[in-house]
Amino acid sequence: MSASTPKKNSFFGGAAILTAGIIIVKLIGALYKVPLGNILTDAGFADFNTAYDIYSLLIIISTGGLPVALSKMVSEANALGRGNQVHKVFQLAVVAFCILGTISFLIMAVFPRQLADAMHNSHSYWSILALAPAVFFICPMSALRGYFQGHSLMTPTAVSQIIEALCKLGVGLALASFAMKSGAGESLAAAGAILGVSLGCLLGMVYMLFCYKGHRAHLRPSKDVPGDSREILRTLAKLAIPITIGSSIIAATNILDSAILMDRLQEALGLTEDAARTLAATLTRLDPAHEQDYKAGLSRWNRKMDQLSSWARKELADIPETDRILVTGHAAMNHFCREFGFRSISIQGISREDEGNSFQLASTLKKLRSAGVKALFPEYSSNPKSLTEIAKSLNIPVARPINTDGLAPEGHTFESMFRQNTGIIKEALSPSPRP
Repeated sequence: MSASTPKKNSFFGGAAILTAGIIIVKLIGALYKVPLGNILTDAGFADFNTAYDIYSLLIIISTGGLPVALSKMVSEANALGRGNQVHKVFQLAVVAFCILGTISFLIMAVFPRQLADAMHNSHSYWSILALAPAVFFICPMSALRGYFQGHSLMTPTAVSQIIEALCKLGVGLALASFAMKSGAGESLAAAGAILGVSLGCLLGMVYMLFCYKGHRAHLRPSKDVPGDSREILRTLAKLAIPITIGSSIIAATNILDSAILMDRLQEALGLTEDAARTLAATLTRLDPAHEQDYKAGLSRWNRKMDQLSSWARKELADIPETDRILVTGHAAMNHFCREFGFRSISIQGISREDEGNSFQLASTLKKLRSAGVKALFPEYSSNPKSLTEIAKSLNIPVARPINTDGLAPEGHTFESMFRQNTGIIKEALSPSPRP
């Protein structure tokens, strides 16, 4: 009975330490999220969450089952007094962790743009890049946690988790606040907030290495002969892979849901990527119970927009670069022009209330004549009188009205409006077929 008492006390004591650490981390997390919500915009939160979803999946793949497997093997060898076996198991595990961590780091660091595009949130580029170091640092730190847990030493794990949370709180909030105040933008602010996670993982790893060095210095020499490296790695894999697969399912589902949400919002409501990611973040915040539904819709919508963009590029491909000038009554097609390589010229300004003056019209007329525009494009719900007079002066045609607000009967959705406008532009500016 006395032999089992220390083991039981060690178990309950370790459980108590881990529980206390988790409670402290949760409290720090709450202190982090509340002010962060006041610093970041909803679009910034969308960037933050996109990067974190990718990070979570890679972390689970890299470390999901290995800490548990390592802890089990260390505990078994330690119980038998096989100190050399413990050390060899740990060394091999660290190598495996570092290889997986390096691969995951390179995926996020080398391909942040591709990952952001795959998630249909190109603005998350900086957040993905800022989080890339964390996925490496956490791998050796997870190996160290497994090592200490195998020795029934839970304090290093708990303290390292608190260090991570404090860095995220202090550094992350400070960087996010600085980025917003300096005008760096919401995407860089989100990256600053998430950079605190990377720094926390680095400091947590350094602390764990310090603890490991101190622990090794107090170990008694052992004379046991460690097992074969291949057999140790085979056992680690056998224990870790099932746990990793099971844990990865949820993370993979979250990534798919995030990618689908952008698509759904854009497909249903006709939103741009910026508007869709903002709305997705807002809906998730207001209705967290249906977060996965919103993420799924957003991803579907973004895929739909990608397909629509590809279609438009093919439709407009025959228009020569010199003829890619879109002259409208108001500056309502600037986004379209930037996306598809057109030059935008507006006769009367941005809004329908901005009617311009005679000097502006004379200047615009001179600009249009020197540019050699092929057609003018009135808006469906605006008076085409000014454009008609200018077209007569320039001896160029007036195209069919484009739809900029969805009021046309045949363009009541974003997709139908977009396809209609693309067809009108192609009809007016494409080279005339030779007789």
